[in-house]
Amino acid sequence: MADPDQQEDKAKDSIRATDALPPVEPPDPGLILKLFFVPGLIVFIVVMVVLGVTALVSLGSDPLERLAAIERGAANAWQEAESIANELRSNEELRSNKEFNTRMEAFLRQKIQDPLTTGNEEELNTEIKLRVFLCKCLGEFDIPGGFPVLMEAAMPPQSGTEAAGLDVRQAAIESIALLIHNVQNAKGQLPETQLFDFLNDRSREGGATDKDLGPIRSRAAFALGVLGGEQAEARLEEMLTLEFYPDARFNAATGLARWGNAACLETLTEMIDPDTTAPLEVEQIEEARDIKRWTIQFNGIKAAELLAEKNADVDLSSLTPVVHKLQEVEDLPAAVAQQAKQLLNVLRERTP
Repeated sequence: MADPDQQEDKAKDSIRATDALPPVEPPDPGLILKLFFVPGLIVFIVVMVVLGVTALVSLGSDPLERLAAIERGAANAWQEAESIANELRSNEELRSNKEFNTRMEAFLRQKIQDPLTTGNEEELNTEIKLRVFLCKCLGEFDIPGGFPVLMEAAMPPQSGTEAAGLDVRQAAIESIALLIHNVQNAKGQLPETQLFDFLNDRSREGGATDKDLGPIRSRAAFALGVLGGEQAEARLEEMLTLEFYPDARFNAATGLARWGNAACLETLTEMIDPDTTAPLEVEQIEEARDIKRWTIQFNGIKAAELLAEKNADVDLSSLTPVVHKLQEVEDLPAAVAQQAKQLLNVLRERTP
């Protein structure tokens, strides 16, 4: 997720009363032409040029034309795919367009049939970006046609390198989670058994201690939380105790909170606690650790609020001390502090 720039131009013209004025004379037709018709003509031309440029931009931004450019193998194909994903977020009609969905699905399937191989680094990165944004596009629809190819894109590679395909696999699972949400909201039919079996397998990849595949298990846990159901909740409860990759456990907890499952409470407490350091150890970029810490705390608070909303019977009193501790952190961002204050209000309302 950008803030729009706001520009404001104010013209300030002043006329002094003492300025000399020309003698009053009958209006000259030529002068009238210059004063009114010519400027009007110029304004008309400028308006037409602007409208023409706008029309060209709109034509170039037509999702169907962008998709055609991708299918032709345009040099900027991944940028076109990114633009389509952005368009889908705000275009309800496009999100339910079956023909458009089928074409995107077919093109992604065509791409993932070729293994990613390490060669020219620039070409490899471009291809990865294209596949990532194609996955993101399919996740934005509210019809279920994209599930099969997204599951294919998220499968472990048969050849090539795991490192090269990891970004695509993660994007595919994230898109599956989003597509589940969109189809649910559109009251569509989900292939629930197929989705659970797939996400259950991904949530077990590499075993609970494998760090390299931890991001795959983490995203699978998030998608299971969106899917919901008895089997999904049972698997997420398992991950709370058996999973060693912190992000995966935390996603399992927030997923359970979504459905009011109180088994997540201890892990949510861990997420909110400012003394929790385990998840920061897997963050390789030192400068990003603070952001990650704050994101985990924010998500933990939001999940606790959701748990409170979904489960009126769960005792949340154990959260109060850790939220107070979080509020004492000096460098706590305003957004996290505000959310913590809001959670405390919720906890006070629930106190008998």
